[in-house]
Amino acid sequence: MWSYGMSLDQYGNPWVANAGTASMYDVATGQWQQVPTGNRSMRGMMVDADDRAWFAVDFIQVGVQGCGLAVVDAVERTLIDSLIEIEGCVTPVGVSIDAEGFVWVVDQDANAAFKVNPDTYQVELRVDGLNGPYTYSDMTGRALNLIFNPAG
Repeated sequence: MWSYGMSLDQYGNPWVANAGTASMYDVATGQWQQVPTGNRSMRGMMVDADDRAWFAVDFIQVGVQGCGLAVVDAVERTLIDSLIEIEGCVTPVGVSIDAEGFVWVVDQDANAAFKVNPDTYQVELRVDGLNGPYTYSDMTGRALNLIFNPAG
């Protein structure tokens, strides 16, 4: 099993993007837990303040292709959506959450970044003209705040 992106949730549990699964190490039990996603190419990821784990994904299976985001409920550890398609997406490599809670997807081959509404899944903004942008996870620095200032 290969891993790519990783993030921490606000409870200190590490999350990792794997081929076909989202994996979380439960620090309380000392055990790994997997959430099957069906996605064969999950890349950068980040967990938001609403306990949703977001993954950049190239969805490739027999007869099915697409790319965009996958999202997992980080508390229930269940799949919310295996593919939120983003129009114009080519090779999404990183995900980051901004200060307003929007999900940013960095797409290396589209030379773009997409700002996605986490509730409606609509692209609110597309930033073009980038040159092979690349990030694994927290390009906004917001994940660090989530750990040091968790909700509650």
